[in-house]
Amino acid sequence: MKLYKLFAVLFMLVTASTLFAQTEDDIDSLLRTAPIDSLIYEYSVGLEKKFDLVDVFDEADRRLNHIYNELMKRRAVNSDMLKTAQRNWIKYRDAEFQFITSQSEDKEGTMYPIIRWNQKIRIVSHRVDELEAYNIFLLANE
Repeated sequence: MKLYKLFAVLFMLVTASTLFAQTEDDIDSLLRTAPIDSLIYEYSVGLEKKFDLVDVFDEADRRLNHIYNELMKRRAVNSDMLKTAQRNWIKYRDAEFQFITSQSEDKEGTMYPIIRWNQKIRIVSHRVDELEAYNIFLLANE
């Protein structure tokens, strides 16, 4: 139990320290290293916007491409099946993005673009998590 509390405190300190980035280099580093959920949270509660949700989306997409390419390099991966799965996921993603946009494109207000970007980021981030889980499984079984 003490170890769990220590881990929780350490995680909060590391996450908090990354969320208070100030310089452009710090912000770039924050975008590349912080968990996507932390970036969304920082955007939603930050009084001064250090980055845009488009930046968070771009980072989630960069992570997705990175982990996909890592998986494609693994000998244990059936690359044809992974390629097919990824192409099907892209079709799903595009359909979801169209649906998300259709639900609020005629609405006025500043919150609707934020909601749309937030949902799009979560969809991509979820796929990153799936591919990372496959990668961890393959690493454990090599």
